[in-house]
Amino acid sequence: MANSNLATYRNPTRNHSGGRTQKISKITPHEMAAIWSGRQCADYFAGTTRQASSNYCIGNGGDIAISVDEGNRAWTSSSEYNDQRAVTIEVSNSVCGGDWPVSPAAYNALVRLCADICKRNGINPAYNGAASGSITMHKMFASTACPGPYLTHKIVSGDLARDIKAAMGQGTAKPVSQQLYRIRKSWADVKSQIGAYKSLENAKKACGVGYSVFDKDGKAVYTPGGSAAKKWTQDCVLKVGDKVISVSCGIVAVPGTNSAVQGNLVNIPALGGMVPLSDVSEADDTGDGKKDDYLANTKSRVFLLQATVTKIISNDLVQLDRGYVVKTGPLMGLR
Repeated sequence: MANSNLATYRNPTRNHSGGRTQKISKITPHEMAAIWSGRQCADYFAGTTRQASSNYCIGNGGDIAISVDEGNRAWTSSSEYNDQRAVTIEVSNSVCGGDWPVSPAAYNALVRLCADICKRNGINPAYNGAASGSITMHKMFASTACPGPYLTHKIVSGDLARDIKAAMGQGTAKPVSQQLYRIRKSWADVKSQIGAYKSLENAKKACGVGYSVFDKDGKAVYTPGGSAAKKWTQDCVLKVGDKVISVSCGIVAVPGTNSAVQGNLVNIPALGGMVPLSDVSEADDTGDGKKDDYLANTKSRVFLLQATVTKIISNDLVQLDRGYVVKTGPLMGLR
């Protein structure tokens, strides 16, 4: 079975199950949780004893490397069902934290590679929210937040499928934004990032005291100050339209199981129960020994990514723009 001619480097790893037992019918984009080239990622898989790999690796600059030949099943999605049928692709992040974005170069390479795979294997790229779709996500099969909010939005919104079809000559692609305005305490403090926005004005509105808005080159373009400056405040009276995030919250096992994750949801009692994995990120005080958004056990701690209040249910409950209801106790609003 042929590999993509778009790849410029190949370093095969032993971390795979040999020849596929199923016809290729899916693509599964993952994120590296690292800022690497495709070559670095393939070299890592080739040299590690960890049972992990992917068919392709896409670097931050857009280079494409082969780690496991397409004809073999890689160990990527924690699911034999998916990995036997899917060509799996690790994509470098451009920032490790916040929305976990990928660079325009990496995203465009992902689109071109997926289009090539779909053409050669007769795949109609489509996400339907289930394992039966031709575009799937790691978080469908394991207790992980992979891919992060940026790639998840691209997949769930249909942007990725539409862009792949355009690359296959079946439609028009949505332009990839070249600019994200990121909110951090400093450009170097990646872990402090609390948001990334295409709109500078929206970034300014969400930027509190102690933070600045940085452009894609790391230049501070806005720092709040004076009496009008806002900061994230807990125990404030929330109203419709408020931007909110949460403090660090613990996760607990779903009743009747030994895991805090069930399907695409994670159990966060402080927020009222089950919350989509794509809407949370690991907190700095996580207790599982590493901050990689992989919720391996109930020692992990998470925080709710920024959302907007759309309805006040009661003093203790609000509805968010993502459609579900959460408890107000752990929430912080901009004040």
